[in-house]
Amino acid sequence: MRPSIVLLLFGLILALTALPMAAQVARGSGEPVHGEITYTGEVFGNLRGGVSRGVDYLADLSALLTIDLDSALDWTGATLFAYGLANHGGDPTNRMGDLQVASNIEAPDTWKLYELWYQQNVSDRASFLVGLYDVNSEFDVIDAGGLFLNSSFGIGPEFGGSGVNGPSIFPTTSLGVRAMLHASTGTTLKLVALDGVPGDPDDPRGTHISLGGGDGILYAAEVNLLRGGESEGSQDAGIGRGAEGAYATKLALGAWHYTTTFDDLRTGAAPEGTHAHGVYAFVEHRVWDDPEDEGRGVTVFARTGWADPDVNQVTAHGGVGFVCDAPFRGRPEDQWGVGFSAAVNGDPYRDAGEPEGPRPDAAELVIETTYRLELGDHVALQPDLQYVINPGTDPSLSNGLAFALRFELSR
Repeated sequence: MRPSIVLLLFGLILALTALPMAAQVARGSGEPVHGEITYTGEVFGNLRGGVSRGVDYLADLSALLTIDLDSALDWTGATLFAYGLANHGGDPTNRMGDLQVASNIEAPDTWKLYELWYQQNVSDRASFLVGLYDVNSEFDVIDAGGLFLNSSFGIGPEFGGSGVNGPSIFPTTSLGVRAMLHASTGTTLKLVALDGVPGDPDDPRGTHISLGGGDGILYAAEVNLLRGGESEGSQDAGIGRGAEGAYATKLALGAWHYTTTFDDLRTGAAPEGTHAHGVYAFVEHRVWDDPEDEGRGVTVFARTGWADPDVNQVTAHGGVGFVCDAPFRGRPEDQWGVGFSAAVNGDPYRDAGEPEGPRPDAAELVIETTYRLELGDHVALQPDLQYVINPGTDPSLSNGLAFALRFELSR
């Protein structure tokens, strides 16, 4: 896709999201067009350890446009979605030397068309989507993990670090087709097929869509079991992007597979049948609700994942954490969380560095605590502290300690 076309589309999304919603004319009972603009800024400082001490500023500007074709055109169950993205600023990973990426908005300085898809729902039982798509928007998603800044709480590092240029996730996406089915009450099956190489690995800036013959396909599948809340019972939560609804417990089992072959980490060759693949599972559970204060409570989560060690550096992951909603009375929208994440190297990767260099450490461990303060309907502030043990699994680096202050402005 040419840069001029991407810039035009990005500008169009910004313009449409800036329109007052009252000016939109509906052909149905719902709001046909919904726009959202969010600017997320972050001051990130590496206080000690890692590669070097110092402070970076980085930011993410997101412009989202959702068109409900049901309300606008009486096109039942249809939605059109566009997502423009612009990033700028420093790269904390260069200071931390970490493997799991301490800031989940770190990206090359660029603007791009990040997502553009069409979704068609069939009653409340089936949903189909096609277009430029972020697989982590619906696969390997722990809702409570979204509070944290470290990327491993968003998608497991064994999955997020797979492929030639990663899977289709932030900051680079690819074309895909997704199907979602309510198999039974509280049970959802998701299937997706995506271009195996998102964007252009040699040019991370802008939007690049190329369906090369050697890219292969990334397949992923996930089964969700939901219990409690509106997701159980009469399917009141609906189906499709963003329609999962509330739940007390969520159990997920997932698997992914690339059709193309990859170099074996020990031999450097790509023998026939050497494909990247992996599995993951997680559970999220609401363990406590304040009987006197609706919305106040605690959610815990745990995740594990595995990937083929012959072709993936990170072969295993384990993460646990908790999030407290409204930790202080009188602050109903605030959240506080503590999380722990471990990314484990496979033996083939550790052996491949010898004898040229020191043997990498077995794992990188991250401990994070963060607090999000809602200062109004459109402003949030979030201090964050992370301690990184064995950053980058590089034995020459000492443990890192980082502090970040993130703010969010939205409309």
